[in-house]
Amino acid sequence: MKKLSIYLSTFLCLVFIGFGCGSEDLSDYPPSNMRSIVRFTLNPAQNGGNVFVQHIATIDQSKKTITLKLPSHLNLREIRPEIVAAPWTSVTPKSLEAVDFSAGLIEYAVVAESGKKAVYEVVLDMTYKYAACQLYSVAIPAVTDPETGEPVKAVCNENNKTATLVVPANTDLTKLVPKFELSPESFNASFDKPDGKAYDFTEPVQFIVTSEDGKKTATYTVSVTTKQE
Repeated sequence: MKKLSIYLSTFLCLVFIGFGCGSEDLSDYPPSNMRSIVRFTLNPAQNGGNVFVQHIATIDQSKKTITLKLPSHLNLREIRPEIVAAPWTSVTPKSLEAVDFSAGLIEYAVVAESGKKAVYEVVLDMTYKYAACQLYSVAIPAVTDPETGEPVKAVCNENNKTATLVVPANTDLTKLVPKFELSPESFNASFDKPDGKAYDFTEPVQFIVTSEDGKKTATYTVSVTTKQE
């Protein structure tokens, strides 16, 4: 038993010595030459009120170009892209730093740990079309809710694509002018029956929404009921 204990102690000592000998100082390695941008993204969270969907750029590492497809309505003067670069690099401008993308030539410089540099040019393709067709809410601007003092409004039920507005009892349902609010992701979607015109809502009215890219449609049924006194 004593001999086994000695063997075990010797083995543990050798293990610890082995770990000590195997530990390497990173300073022994030459500085890294890696200097690439691997992901370039425009997110709604960092560009609130301007960017409505995520836009992921296509990066050509051989040509050092970053192609970003964007909708034409964007305000390009203060764009905050999120950048993922290779380890041990610095990027200028930095990730999430506001950049004026309307200023012509847009470049991002990546400096490696070794000091070597790569410069990427951002190429803007302003032909993006939105693919969603969600009607968020319907309002009747000319009819006021007596309880809130605001125009009558209803948020659409996205599960069954319906919206029900409740108007005062004496409201004429035959000539109501609706105003539509689309979800941000459905920017520039079109309607088969445009808002701003009067419709007869004595019976439910259907509105077909088509996404900006023309590839998707959704039919919403809008009903108006009178509030009973």
